[in-house]
Amino acid sequence: LDDTICDKIFTKKSELQNNCYLRIGVDTNSTSTCNKIDPINFVVKDQCFGSIAKNLNDYSICEFVHFAENYISCFSSNALSNNDQSICSKMEKDFFIGLGYNPKFGCFKDFAVNKNDLSLCEVITPESIRYECQEEIVNS
Repeated sequence: LDDTICDKIFTKKSELQNNCYLRIGVDTNSTSTCNKIDPINFVVKDQCFGSIAKNLNDYSICEFVHFAENYISCFSSNALSNNDQSICSKMEKDFFIGLGYNPKFGCFKDFAVNKNDLSLCEVITPESIRYECQEEIVNS
């Protein structure tokens, strides 16, 4: 199974071709296949890289993810599957336009909420995100 079959799809950069690359990329854990997805379609591209990061249990692949929420989710998913909140600190990107805080704090929050552990919220320095973390745990 390789991505050359996707190259044969007549309508280049179409949804069909992008989904073909997504499917084969995830099934074969091939980041190079994910890179063939049309750059305009970041949602599918993010999904491809995020799935491979999860399949291989390799948070470094999350660095290819474009959108902040997907980037945070990719790292927090990896942190949770390894039961290791410190993976959140390994994020290389520290800024996303429109996010307003370092994405590692979103990862810390996701981890704490999933673990249902208020004490894990304490590492979050932006007060508003720490409060959201605590509130989600208390109200769960």
